[in-house]
Amino acid sequence: MVNRGVPLSDAMTLFPETFNSMIIALTRASESAGGKKGEVFKALAVAMHNENKLMRKFIGAMSYPLVVLGLAFVVSIVLQIKALPPLVEMFREMGAKIPTVTQWFYNASKVMTTYWYALILGFVTVVYLAFKYIGPLSRTPFSQRTLLVLPYSGSILRGLCMARALNAYCMLKSAGAPDAEIYHLAGAASGNVVYREMFAAVHSRISRGESPEDAFMHEQYRAGDEGARVAAKLAVGSFSGDTVPLLQRAANEFQERTESRLAVLPQALELPLL
Repeated sequence: MVNRGVPLSDAMTLFPETFNSMIIALTRASESAGGKKGEVFKALAVAMHNENKLMRKFIGAMSYPLVVLGLAFVVSIVLQIKALPPLVEMFREMGAKIPTVTQWFYNASKVMTTYWYALILGFVTVVYLAFKYIGPLSRTPFSQRTLLVLPYSGSILRGLCMARALNAYCMLKSAGAPDAEIYHLAGAASGNVVYREMFAAVHSRISRGESPEDAFMHEQYRAGDEGARVAAKLAVGSFSGDTVPLLQRAANEFQERTESRLAVLPQALELPLL
């Protein structure tokens, strides 16, 4: 049972299957807001609602092409087992020479028909292990870095991660939280190791005396185009002295661009299947 005196973010850590690290970081960011805690929690609720909508769209967009690819794989296996062997035998009876690639597929079909039980067991095992370990594996630094460089879908994830980080940054900055917490929690809220490292490096530069715009300018390479956009917003905001509205608009732009890319993601994923 959770102690009533325990902070909400600490209580969330007891249920990792329900609250991921990004949600816990955003909640901890809200708790650091002092007197504006209520306002920040409301902003957090809106941000999480928009985040959930985007993730549902992302999963839905990827589901259709993956299902088509799976069906195509099953159909090809059935054709290889049922249709290919009779054709090969017929051509052999006619004295025709069987191409090497066709012979490979023919031999594979013989193996599949002979050891079908082992193949089914292996397939079920792979599916079980995938569902069991895909969550932990997706949270490893290697997986997080790899997902960001995937064609097209990587740009969607990069925009989503940057929008998360900037939303947390703006909420904390407006609430007057300490800089160390702002950059630490903004990086953690992104949900990706690349952005955590970027915000940590930016804070390290600021603590050594650099301005925020200069620090972001030096570390923008870590986040590619998204980092360059943030650095440009900060450079413009340095003249007015108020960077929070500009960064909030940048977060909204990343979110809108992510939504527009999600709209055409199914077509982009279908192209390799044509």
